[in-house]
Order: sequence, then structure tokens, then C-alpha cells
Amino acid sequence: MTLLAGTAGALTPAVARAATAVVAGVVGLVIGSFLNVVVYRVPRHLSVVTPGSFCPSCGTPVRPLDNVPVVSWLALGGRCRSCKAPISPRYPLVEGLTGALFALVAALVGPHLTVPALCTLAATYVAVVAIDLDAEPVPYAVPSVGAGLALALFLLPAAVHGTWASFAAATAAGAVVAVAVALGRRLAGSDSTGAAETGALGTLIPLGVLLGWLGPGAPWASAAGAAGTAVGALALGAARGERGRPAWARVVRASPLASALGAAIGFGVAAGLGALGGA
Repeated sequence: MTLLAGTAGALTPAVARAATAVVAGVVGLVIGSFLNVVVYRVPRHLSVVTPGSFCPSCGTPVRPLDNVPVVSWLALGGRCRSCKAPISPRYPLVEGLTGALFALVAALVGPHLTVPALCTLAATYVAVVAIDLDAEPVPYAVPSVGAGLALALFLLPAAVHGTWASFAAATAAGAVVAVAVALGRRLAGSDSTGAAETGALGTLIPLGVLLGWLGPGAPWASAAGAAGTAVGALALGAARGERGRPAWARVVRASPLASALGAAIGFGVAAGLGALGGA
């Protein structure tokens, strides 16, 4: 079931797992740098492709040597080289957290074809939570694109290992949530409040994909993740809700953090059951 199985002189499982975690961690640092672009630009309706990275304060393009994940921020003392304006510590935190999550996923799963898809879901949640903590509405495109990419990446292990039940469940769960959110958007109307709530609810789509994939092999993981999301939404909604807002609106507003919590719980239970590769 591993990518290294059957190769001559194969590495020991422990070494292979460690090597996969190191590679995934490095890739995660790079992906984290891109997520910072997503977090800053997408809510502001800016292209994530052009222009290249620039200082938010003075607009000066960031040199390649000043764009190395985590290291450059530390070397520059958290300030722009040109204007000396402070650069938010969110940048190295997002990069470091993404690298750590990728390494953790790879360490728990091992050198398996599901790692890229699972890491994509982890990156999606880093982006949506970072946007939410910036007090910006979560654009619907971020969780839906992340979930769609993860689903496409799950197609490879499904084809190689025959885990079509997991793939079908992930597809169905993601589609059901997406349709529910789309219907909710239509009912909410096209005003800015409705769009913001739709984006927040959209963070449940990657959760559906993850729990759908886990479900056939580890139904308890799927159930635990869903329960964690529900309880988290209620608790966070009560804690973060503004005065005068209805209870359902406070729960919806809490969904980015709550669904990330549910994803972590589901993943953790599946890891304990040894069912992360799909069944």
C-alpha cells in the first residue's frame, strides 16, 4: 500500500515515513507562502497570479531572496526591506503551520498516495481560518476550489488501490454540502451579508470531502468529525456572536473554525484507527 513497496533495497518503514514527512514539510512551507497570497488577495478580489509578491505598505515587489518561507521574515526582522514597515507575523505563522501540518499528515499516513489530497484539505483549512481570523468574509471559492482539488487528487489512490467506495463517499458528501450551501445562498439573496454567510458555510464542503473519504474505512472518524463540527459551531457561535444577531447566524459565522476543528477530530480518530489510506 505504499509508494515504496516492492522496490529493490526498499527503505525501512520508519525511514520511509520520516523521509515522506520531511519532503511534505518542505513542500508545505512553499504552499504556505502561496496561501499567504490567497489570504491577502482573494478577499480583496485581486489576482493570485499577477503581480508578484509585494509589500502591502509601499507596494515594492518582494525580491526572491526575501520571499523564502519563514527564513526571510526572520532575517528581515519582520520588516519590509524598502520602507521598513512591519510585516505581519501571520506570514511566517501561516507558512510554518502549513509546513508542520503537511509533515504531520505525512508522518501519520506514511508514503501513501492519499498524502497529497489530505495535505490539500489541510492547506484549505489553513487558508479559510486565516481569512476568518483577519475578520474578512471567507470567499466561497477558497473552500470549494480546495475541496475540488483534493477530490481530484483522491482519484489517484482510488484508481491504484481500488478504494472506490471512499472516493464515491467523498464525492457524494462534498456534493451534498455544496448543493445545500448553494440553496442556502439562493434563499439568502445576493446581498453582502448573504454572500459572507455563504462563504462561511462553504467551509463545510472540504469537511464533507474528508469525512466522506474516511467514512467507509472509519465510520467512527466521520461521526466524530461531524459531531465535533456541530459542537464547535455552537460553542464558538455563542462566544463570537455579536449582540442582536440570531443564534443561527452566530453558528454560521463560526463555521470556518468549527469545520476545521471537525476535520482535525475526524483525521485524528482515523489516524488512531489506522484508516487514513481509505478503505
